[in-house]
Parts: sequence; structure tokens; C-alpha cells
Amino acid sequence: MSFPENDRIFQSDSGKTFHNRGEQLEHAQDFIPVVAQALKLDFGGGPAAVKRIAKLVHANERAVRNWFEGKNGPSGEHLIVLMFHSDAVFQAVLELAGRSHLVAAVRILRAKEQLRDPMSTNAFDPDGLIFALPRLTIEPLPRDTAIPGRRSFGDLGTSYNGFTGKERMRTDGIAKWLTSLGAMRGHQACDICGAQAQEWHAENYFDLSTWMDICRGCHRRLHARFRGLGRWFDHLEARGVRANHWSRLVSPDPFDLAGLLRHRGATEPVYESFIQHR
Repeated sequence: MSFPENDRIFQSDSGKTFHNRGEQLEHAQDFIPVVAQALKLDFGGGPAAVKRIAKLVHANERAVRNWFEGKNGPSGEHLIVLMFHSDAVFQAVLELAGRSHLVAAVRILRAKEQLRDPMSTNAFDPDGLIFALPRLTIEPLPRDTAIPGRRSFGDLGTSYNGFTGKERMRTDGIAKWLTSLGAMRGHQACDICGAQAQEWHAENYFDLSTWMDICRGCHRRLHARFRGLGRWFDHLEARGVRANHWSRLVSPDPFDLAGLLRHRGATEPVYESFIQHR
């Protein structure tokens, strides 16, 4: 949203200029719908986006839902946190304050930074990825649920994000077990292109609730990105994937996410983890 450059202004005796108060109030009234639009632009919509922002700014979900629906807007520290994490909200607030020229200044500074470090746009933020991963609901199984006998699940032969082929096979076996018992839902739409999904994809094999549905085509391209990152982003652009989607935040090069999580105390899930406490 932009405003006319010929805003009527007043100048005080000290030389400071102030926008016409009537126009200030008019712009302020635009705040709620403009911020709602900015939130949807950067975070998408739906319950997942509400939960994500509620966690991000430490607000209750009902308040965040009201922001999305344009019933009221964030204020104080919530607005500051949103401006920090969302370019769209940051720009909207500056424009509402009549400071559109600062938006251009920020873009110039970012462009200069990228010229100094051409790879800066590919910097990988593991915590940003983990936070952006979708969340599945896994229902706890009854206490009398039989645990499958111990058996070898084989070895995929390749690691991903530092998770070994054996770890990947074992957790996939648990996911299939949970699905067969109805504790974990079956495949639905691909989280990237929207087509029917046939497979799971995991960035974090230690947390099955972050696994996402994916079709074979997107899955193949995702794992091939290390051989051509540009082709992966072209694929995402062609499908209109939003800027803060997890698929845009994956590591551009092989990264030991498993090692990082182990250092933080995470462990591989086991069958018993999903059964109600006895």
C-alpha cells in the first residue's frame, strides 16, 4: 500500500514537520486490514500459520487469528517481533507511517550486502527450518497396543541431514506402523505442489510430527537439489510456493542436522514413545 507524495504537512517552530492529523488517523484505520494482508502474504493462512505466529510472538492463538481475520491488529512488542520476522509487515508499517522511502533504503542495503557476499542468500538457518516444518497430530496409542517384534529394517545406504540410512529406515517403519493403526494419518496432498502425495519426506527424522506429505516428483527434485539448487528454486517458483515455506529453507548443501539435534539432547524415536504411559 502506498500514499500520495503530496501529503499536507505542518511545520513546528522547531523546524520539525508533521503530517496532517486527519490523514494520520485515516492511515491508522488502514493498519488492521493492511497488516492482515501482510501476514497472509508472508505466512500463508490457516491453522498452521496461526500456530506458528502465536509461538513466534508468544501470543495466544485466538489473538493471532483475529489479526489474520482483520478484527484487530498486533501492538507493542508483538508488532515489533512481527516486523523483525516478516518483510511484508515491516514494509506495511513503514508505508502506513508515511516512510516508504525507508523501504527502498533497506532494499539497497540488502543488495549491497549480497554483492559483498553472493552466497548470503543461500545461508542455512537450521532453527528457521525446524520452526517452519508443518506439524502432524499423532494420537497416542492405547496402553495395550502390541509392539512389533524387533527386526532389521535394512539400510537405505545413504544419509540425509546427517541421519544414517539405518535411522531413516527404522523411523520410516515406525511411521508405517502408526499409520496402519490410525494414529498417524495417511498421505494426502503434496505439501509443495498440491498433487496427490505418495510418500513422506522428513527433514528431522527424530520428530515424526514434522514429516510432510510429498509426491514422488517433488521428492525426487528435493533430494537432487545438491546437484543444482537453482533448478530446485525454479521448481518452487513455478508452483507458487511462498517465501517462508519450509521447502525454501532447506540446506543448500549437505548439513549434519542430526548431529546438531543430538548435541541438544534429541534421540531417535522408538515404538514405546507413542503408547500412552502405563
